[in-house]
Amino acid sequence: TSALAAAEKQGLVHRDLKPANLMLINPDDAEAAGSDQPRFKRSRIRALRKSGIPVVKIIDFGLAKAFHTAADSKSLTHDRFVGTPAFASPEQFEHSAIDVRSDIYSLGETLWFALTGKPPFAGRTLSEIHRAQKSNVLPVEQLKAAHVPSRLRSLLESMLAFEPASRPGTHELAARLQRSSPGARSVRRMRVALAAAALVVLGMSALFVFQSSRIQNAPLNPSPEKSIAVLPFENRSEDKANAYFADGIQDEILNRLSKIADLKVISRTSTQHYKSEPANLREIASQLGVAHILEGSVQKSGDTVRVNVQLIKAANDSHLWADTFDRKLTDIFSVESEVAKAIADTLKAKLTGAEEQLIAARPTSDLTAYELYLKGRVLWGKRGGDNIRQAIAFYEQAIVRDPNYAPAYAGLAEGYVILPIYTDASARQAYAKAKAAALKALQLDDKLAEAHNALAMVLFLYLDIAGSIPEFQRAIALNPNYATAHHWYGFNPLATLGRFDEAIAESKRAVELDPLSPVINSDLGSNLMVARRYDEAIAQLRKTLEIDPTFSLAHGALGEALQFKGDLPGAIAEYAKAQELGTDPRDRVLLAAAKAQSGDKDAAVQMLAELEEASRNREIPGAQRAVLYISLGNRTEAIRCLERSVADHDTQDVAWIKVYPTWDPLRGDPRFEALVQKVVGPGNK
Repeated sequence: TSALAAAEKQGLVHRDLKPANLMLINPDDAEAAGSDQPRFKRSRIRALRKSGIPVVKIIDFGLAKAFHTAADSKSLTHDRFVGTPAFASPEQFEHSAIDVRSDIYSLGETLWFALTGKPPFAGRTLSEIHRAQKSNVLPVEQLKAAHVPSRLRSLLESMLAFEPASRPGTHELAARLQRSSPGARSVRRMRVALAAAALVVLGMSALFVFQSSRIQNAPLNPSPEKSIAVLPFENRSEDKANAYFADGIQDEILNRLSKIADLKVISRTSTQHYKSEPANLREIASQLGVAHILEGSVQKSGDTVRVNVQLIKAANDSHLWADTFDRKLTDIFSVESEVAKAIADTLKAKLTGAEEQLIAARPTSDLTAYELYLKGRVLWGKRGGDNIRQAIAFYEQAIVRDPNYAPAYAGLAEGYVILPIYTDASARQAYAKAKAAALKALQLDDKLAEAHNALAMVLFLYLDIAGSIPEFQRAIALNPNYATAHHWYGFNPLATLGRFDEAIAESKRAVELDPLSPVINSDLGSNLMVARRYDEAIAQLRKTLEIDPTFSLAHGALGEALQFKGDLPGAIAEYAKAQELGTDPRDRVLLAAAKAQSGDKDAAVQMLAELEEASRNREIPGAQRAVLYISLGNRTEAIRCLERSVADHDTQDVAWIKVYPTWDPLRGDPRFEALVQKVVGPGNK
């Protein structure tokens, strides 16, 4: 308290009082160091030396500020968060006036931590910690469990009052400390206890530093230093319908960062898993394979927006950079660019001139179009038939608002590309719309990775496999962190051409960038399967189902891997699970074919009849019939079905004709080999 009183007398606020900024000094050293101090201080130091109690000093005034800045002001205001969140006062979170009572609050938090080993207010983000403070509900059971005397508990509660006026000043604090322990022996006991508490604090800090150092020096797969995950931003708007806007801002900042080749940036699909998770940034960073975390919040009100962001080094939970942006909505693109640039500078990531232009892009001047686009991005990322349809609708509305909005056309193209996978939409019609939208996007801006990625996928689906490769490569060059581009490039042209090592490498890169994506993990398993690495494929697909046990695509792929390895009962069980969880008719076909292979031929015959009936109302891929004919041993009819699929550009199955184990019974037949060459092209035998 004497140190705070001295700082107050000099007009200083420390602003970062915490365990790491307390230092214990041996009484002998303190007496020597205090030889030039006033007599009363020298006498106190000699008394401490006699008692053997260490001297506790406050150090590191690097964030200290003078609050006597004007004759009529004894407080300090600041426009951004400074300090350490777990030990900061409410005023520091609110950017409001602060004085010595802010440090008294931090001292209360520090003493609480010393006595219990836990901060009184915990949270994963600035807003979560501040929300806990505002509740004004202290976990006093922690103090009781630590056998803290009632008088000291009462003092700590007053030091941690939310309103500064309710906290004791430095003189009152010193007096209450004295009154809390009457008598010389009790005073000595209190001092010993406080010194012991300080030792606990420093011991914990040392242990924390040791553990951090041990983690940083660990030789096993350390996360690259220039790596980051952007966690979901908190929506602090009064209108909760603006949640999409917070998601969209997060996505846009992430998208700009992902264009920096010198950074590893985790995709949104994986970071969304931590939307409501408890605070353990080190564990989150470890799971995502990154060294840094960006957290933030968005508050939208009318035509203004406030964006709070903080960059955290996960290994030791240190805050590297934080800022608050209060802007008009019309300036939101500059906010996103400034955040991306500041992060790149802080992490010392190299930026090329082209990358600087990409992260500074202002794609539209129509804010309504921008908001519609954000809604589309969020829904597209969630996948699912209804979400994809709604995303397409939002993109189309954005284009009506701004016919020159290139990213909206790119989003529309990627939406139509995957629409037939999740719905019963006509593949031919969807691919035609996807191609038109991708070409329009590139006409407006040929540096859009998403547009090149969508066009590449359309070319692949039109069986121009060779032509799709440079477009995928261009997409990856423009956005090295775009997991979907790596995913589609590895799973489609590279795998179908039998370039398995490259395909698996691209799939693994996609998993690194989006480690919790079920579809990316599942398709890595499928790539291992078509490479005939069945044991690895089965292990990878089981890992995928640990991420999402309800993901029907992974159950279906696991069924195929088990069937190709010879485990028909296991395959049948997985196909049945896929059918139960999903709506893809292919799962029913695979189940019927597996049953036929195990002796139940009627299952395949019945399924062929059902497909014939269904073909009156929708397109039925010829490859599905071919699978059933193979299970019945009818190779001729199977080849005829595949011929019709190739002629109709029904490519969802026949594109893999060269490599898929399903077609192994047909290999060597000249008619089948001719089909292979028609699909993969000359020179790709």
